[in-house]
Amino acid sequence: MFFGFKSSLALPFRNTVRQYGLIARLLHWSSVGLLVVVIYISGLFEDMPSGDVREDLVRLHSSFGFVLLLIMISRLSWRKSNLNPILSYNIHPLQKFSALLLHRLIYIVLIVLSLFGFGILLFSGGAIYLFDFELISFTAKQETLNEFSIYVHGWVSVFIYPLFALHILAAIYHQIFGVLDE
Repeated sequence: MFFGFKSSLALPFRNTVRQYGLIARLLHWSSVGLLVVVIYISGLFEDMPSGDVREDLVRLHSSFGFVLLLIMISRLSWRKSNLNPILSYNIHPLQKFSALLLHRLIYIVLIVLSLFGFGILLFSGGAIYLFDFELISFTAKQETLNEFSIYVHGWVSVFIYPLFALHILAAIYHQIFGVLDE
C-alpha cells in the first residue's frame, strides 16, 4: 500500500470493510487540495492592506472555501452511507476511538470555519461571489454579527493546523505499523 492506495488500480466504487472506495478517496484528496489552497491564499492577504488585490484574494479564498464546504458536506453524506474501514482495523480500541474522534473534529472545524466565513461575507454588507459570479448582494452591514463571525473564523482557524498534522502523522503511522484484520 502507498498512501492508502493498494497496488491494484481497480478500486471499489464504495467503501469495503477493509478499504476506502474510489468516491471516498476522491472526496478526501479533493478536500485536502482545497484546504491547502484556502490556507495558502489566506496567508497571502492576511497582512495585506485594503485594496483591489486583497479584495480579489479574499474573494478567491471564500470561493474555494465554499467549494470546500460543499465537498465536506458530500463527504459527510458519503461517509454516512458507507462502511467505515477504520472499524475493521486490528488496532488498539483507543487508537480506533482517537481516529474516529480526529476525523469528527476535522469535519467540525472545517464546517464551522466555512459557515463563519460565509457569515463574514453575509454580514459585511457587500456582495457574495463564487469566483467571478455574484450570488447575492446586500446593502446593510451588520457590524456586531460581522465582527463576531470574523472573531470565530479566526479563532477556530488555528485548530486546523494541529488537527491536520495529527491526521498526517496518524496516517503515516498506520501505513507503517497498522494492520487490517484478515
